[in-house]
Amino acid sequence: MDCSREAAKPPVLLSVDEGLVISALGTAGRTYNSKLLDGSWAVLKRSLRQKKVPNPESYLGKIYAHANLGNLQKAFSTLHEFETAHGNSNQEDGEDLFSPFHTLNPLVTACSKNGFVTLDSVYYQLENLSQGDVPYKSVAALNCVILGCANIWDVDRAYQTFSAIDSSFRLIPNIHSYNALICAFGKLSKRDEAVKVFEHFVALGVKPNATTYSLLIDAHLIKRDPKAALSVIDEMVDLRCAEDVSCQVFSISLPLALCGASPFVKYGQLFWA
Repeated sequence: MDCSREAAKPPVLLSVDEGLVISALGTAGRTYNSKLLDGSWAVLKRSLRQKKVPNPESYLGKIYAHANLGNLQKAFSTLHEFETAHGNSNQEDGEDLFSPFHTLNPLVTACSKNGFVTLDSVYYQLENLSQGDVPYKSVAALNCVILGCANIWDVDRAYQTFSAIDSSFRLIPNIHSYNALICAFGKLSKRDEAVKVFEHFVALGVKPNATTYSLLIDAHLIKRDPKAALSVIDEMVDLRCAEDVSCQVFSISLPLALCGASPFVKYGQLFWA
């Protein structure tokens, strides 16, 4: 046997289906298993052989796992990689891949888990990163902080973070930034302020999405104003949002408000008690 030939054989590189890796990342997040997380990602990177970047679902699974494990630094680092790879991509249903209400909500939850202490820590880390030799500035990351502030009912911190997008980070707020601010005002029954935010960004030419209308309807219902909520639905119909599943939910659920049910918002949907 020619040992030199045996030694010269290239290593066998095994591949796995990316869907299996996504499932493994989800399991790692649910079971708080950091070894499974690291191993799954290493297998995925080896399988892709640097010929393509991981799918958005893979990055989101990794963010979810790190967020559940409480490793916010790695979660935001993964968000940076995700933005670099898919920053110009949009989902077919119109909801951006970087929505703090949907795809990035696990990161929002992790940021607000320990109240303002964690939120302030994340904000200052983002501020420091924006001033580094290779600056990292991310509206998506700041939006997670804004919605995290809304989750702990701290509208002042939410507004300060929103203002910092332009004043400190020199970035432009997007629809998710405005939605997070509307959510913060709505949770504290500041309906008028929420409406002003909506009117402001519409005047700037920013297009509202289904989450925007969901938050506005909820703000009106919290103030026991079903007539105003109905007017928002009328506007959705005029803008052809009525085909959206969320819009249909509100059209069906609104009569419950007239009967005195209490609305609660979670991830851009309406629930009743």
